[in-house]
Amino acid sequence: MSVEFDLAIGKAARADRQLATAALGALVALGLLTGCAPEPDEAGSDGILRYGVDLVQTVGDLPMDPVASRIESHLFYLTPLYDTLLRHTPNGFEPRLASDWEIVDPQTLELRLREGVEFHDGHVLDARVVKASILRALASKNANFQPAFFELERVEILGPLELRLHLRSQIAGEFLTALAGRETMPVSPGALTDETGRFLAPAGAGPYRLHHFAPERRLSLRKNPDHWDVARVRLSGIDFLQTPVGPQRVNALRTGRIDLTQDLTNREAEAIEDLGGFEIYPISSDGFFHYLGFYKDRPPLDDVRVRRALGYALDRKAISWALFGENGEPAYQPWPRESPNHDPSLGDAYAYDPARARSMLAEAGYPDGFGLRLMTAGSSDLIRASEIVHQNLREVGIELEVIQSSAIVDEFFRARRTELTLVSWTRSGLQKITRMFGPHSVANIGHVSLPPLDRLTAQLGAMAPGDPSTTPLWHSIAEIVADQALVHYLVFGSNYFAVNAQRVAGFSRDQIMPFQLGVPVFDRLSIRD
Repeated sequence: MSVEFDLAIGKAARADRQLATAALGALVALGLLTGCAPEPDEAGSDGILRYGVDLVQTVGDLPMDPVASRIESHLFYLTPLYDTLLRHTPNGFEPRLASDWEIVDPQTLELRLREGVEFHDGHVLDARVVKASILRALASKNANFQPAFFELERVEILGPLELRLHLRSQIAGEFLTALAGRETMPVSPGALTDETGRFLAPAGAGPYRLHHFAPERRLSLRKNPDHWDVARVRLSGIDFLQTPVGPQRVNALRTGRIDLTQDLTNREAEAIEDLGGFEIYPISSDGFFHYLGFYKDRPPLDDVRVRRALGYALDRKAISWALFGENGEPAYQPWPRESPNHDPSLGDAYAYDPARARSMLAEAGYPDGFGLRLMTAGSSDLIRASEIVHQNLREVGIELEVIQSSAIVDEFFRARRTELTLVSWTRSGLQKITRMFGPHSVANIGHVSLPPLDRLTAQLGAMAPGDPSTTPLWHSIAEIVADQALVHYLVFGSNYFAVNAQRVAGFSRDQIMPFQLGVPVFDRLSIRD
């Protein structure tokens, strides 16, 4: 077994050679490093799923510490390594490391942990460990964590396996999503130094253990024989293989280098289906959409008339068809048409009208237009959408410079390198608003505060998801977002998965966790004999 990976937390920490040396010793002590073995065979072996993912452009650095994760898409490997207290499914929440939970009142939750759970290094999961993990995550002040998580005021231990969580505000229903995410993933005490609590090596309680990590090439996990639910873990392991989006991903499926992948465009999915032997799953969710975001505190976008003009300049129908064909829906507000939270009174707010956009720009003092810069990721669908947006804005006098980045969070949301961004977004329920406009969220572009919006989200946070009485509140939120042109929704899309049906069994639409960026439920998959 070999483990070859960057032991430091984030790029800035790589210069800390002392920590890396200490971490190497810790890996040996934990039994995670046994020598410098060659990389596992590319062809894989029996029972091992070969998953194609872009380990460079899509997810960037792969920190092994949940607290160091700055991108929610890291859940694809953190979840099988660490597991979560609860699992978020389309039908609600399921028990994982917590066997039971109760919302005592809108500001209080109680958890009972599963008995007999051990971490990969032999430490036992109990209330003290979970409390320590949660408090460590709070202390990190990770701006990419859910804003609701930071409403946690106090963690009370009721017994060896029982905890009570006290919240500052009435958002107990919303807080359940934090119990199914990175924020509350339990980390073994053996993974931390005694003196500082700094992370040394991965030791979770998930169904898979770290086997091998070669940055930007491969991340290999192997089945944890001591997992509490090992009988249901059918894969011997998972190899996440570097596979760029586009033609290389299609070719990797065709040649058998990978068994499963996602984030395919509509055209790529059709090309793979034509090969035969593959199954295509367009996974749609009312929480998966593309949007145009901008710094509302920068001229000329600090003028709401300019922001509204951008909305009328965008041909959402063309974007939807180009990216997703018949599986897409042009987006004009936070919820798609079939959702009960969709506001029919808004109609197609900001329907494509370039003449109106030019008139509004002239009214705002820009009859000759201006220039803007837009940052987006390197995925083919975002590039295609950016091309259409570039063309749309040029038609109304706005010259757009498009910049591709593999570090959107750092370069746009933190360093503010451009005025605009075009990104894909996967958030469900209230996170659609709190993650985009919450006062503590890194995705709140320019950290604009709107008290009416904050009051509405606070009301929704105290109510049970799906309660019919939440619908008028959602309509009010949609009206504020549209009136102030806080962002421009572009398209509700589908995340196309492709599966080698001759090799992989157990994959179906209900095996996808749409609330965790399309992460498959790996412990329900198996490799055919």
